[in-house]
Amino acid sequence: MKIHVGLLFGVAVLGACIPFDQAGQPADAQLTPWHTVTAASSVPAEIPETPSSTSTPVPTPTPTIHIVTLGETISSIALRYGLDMNTLLAANPAIDPYALIVGDQVIIPAGSDQPQIGGLTEPLALDVSQPECFRTPEGGLWCFAVLNNSLDEAASNLAVTFKVINASSEEVDSRTVPAILNKLDPGETLPASVYFTGPVPADVNVTSSLASAYSASQSGKTFLSVDTGDPAVEISGRMAKVTGEAVTAADPGKTVDVWVAALAYDIHGNLVGLRRVENRVTLDEGKGLNFNMYVYSASGEIDSVIIKAEAIPVK
Repeated sequence: MKIHVGLLFGVAVLGACIPFDQAGQPADAQLTPWHTVTAASSVPAEIPETPSSTSTPVPTPTPTIHIVTLGETISSIALRYGLDMNTLLAANPAIDPYALIVGDQVIIPAGSDQPQIGGLTEPLALDVSQPECFRTPEGGLWCFAVLNNSLDEAASNLAVTFKVINASSEEVDSRTVPAILNKLDPGETLPASVYFTGPVPADVNVTSSLASAYSASQSGKTFLSVDTGDPAVEISGRMAKVTGEAVTAADPGKTVDVWVAALAYDIHGNLVGLRRVENRVTLDEGKGLNFNMYVYSASGEIDSVIIKAEAIPVK
């Protein structure tokens, strides 16, 4: 793992996903990491030596409360916790996803209400790069890892586990996060990113490992190809504006979820930023879906931007 130290530029939207009509340039240019209030863990009740006919009640899982910060959207928060956006909205019926206010409290469902990432069966043998990490002025860490599919079949349900290890070889933090898109075709790569809230000690090591990757043919989802053509990319230092049109193979009148990801690289080919926009739309004949987004670098100037996209029909 490499940890880079430097000042960041722009709003903290690395790994964020927003509806297409909310993807304009943010008003504030201050990089703001996500902050969460984590519920205290429960201590298991001691098992009595003599079995009792009355079972010990099991505590109900306590949901996490996420405090909205500048630049966040309901879909970027869903990505942060590995949730489907509709699942998050169902847990917050009073929230208007297009009118989030800094300081709003968003319930992150716990227990059976929250989708599980990995751990059910042995995942496909995809390669995961060691993380590249960038330290923020607040003492936090942005970390990126890249999944590589060298197999003959497409993979989905992709997730990576990042662990922070201190100088005593003790695990001090761990996050499992989804990849930027759902499907990884043979011979292709996809990144995953995570933010560790500061202050993170200087003498730590961050590792990454595959948490979930299963055959796309067994995912229960139908993946449609998406053509983004030749999108316009305007690079200005540590910021890039991307505009274009995503055209899918869906039949006219079909409702689909379309995700478009922008991956920013520096002059050395290192991934330094990413962003995703998503929307659920009913397509008109002969028309695609326009997208407009800004992606920001965590370290150094952006040299190039790659666009990747996918579409999934809504059942």
